[in-house]
Amino acid sequence: MLPGVRDLRERLDAAVKTSAWSAVAGAAALTMLGFLCAALFLYLQNWRGPIIACLILAGAFLLVVLIAIAAVALVRQRQARLARARAQASQAAGQWLRDPVVVTTALQVARMLGFRRAAPVLLLGAFVVGLMLSRTAAKTAPPAGPES
Repeated sequence: MLPGVRDLRERLDAAVKTSAWSAVAGAAALTMLGFLCAALFLYLQNWRGPIIACLILAGAFLLVVLIAIAAVALVRQRQARLARARAQASQAAGQWLRDPVVVTTALQVARMLGFRRAAPVLLLGAFVVGLMLSRTAAKTAPPAGPES
């Protein structure tokens, strides 16, 4: 068997086994959570009665839901800010490249050097412009923190 195929097969095998064991761990965690909720309910029922126990657990789960909704809203807001920053950076790049002075200068350089000699220079210039634009986009984007 070829070494590349063997490596791919080993990676695929590891991914399948990892996925299977992750599913088992997830099912066990959900079962554990169910038993913990049942035990908490029984404790609260003995302490305050069944109605108060239900209300306390409902309030706890409502708190979890509100925290999850806030986290989703923050992630969406951050993604919208990043998308706006990328759009502004690309719009600025498009305006800069549409400037008649830049186009005229590039054409004059191409004529002066000849189009065969100008191709590497133009490619180098495009590379430098790409670097400048990526740095500009990185400076305008908010710093990346841990994602929730």
